[in-house]
Amino acid sequence: MEKQALQSDAEILALQKENSQMQDQLKNSPVPVIPITTKENPENLPDGAARKKLLTKSSAKQHS
Repeated sequence: MEKQALQSDAEILALQKENSQMQDQLKNSPVPVIPITTKENPENLPDGAARKKLLTKSSAKQHS
């Protein structure tokens, strides 16, 4: 039982070390990280309703 506990502890330490090394690699990586979500003010975003109207009109013309 004691050997299993020591083996488990050693495995956990190895995984924590690997995780720490990967985090350091990501911090020092020259590749830029682009966030998926934006922090823009909704007032600055384009009007979706106007876009829908334009799209429905152009698709109606194509089907005529």
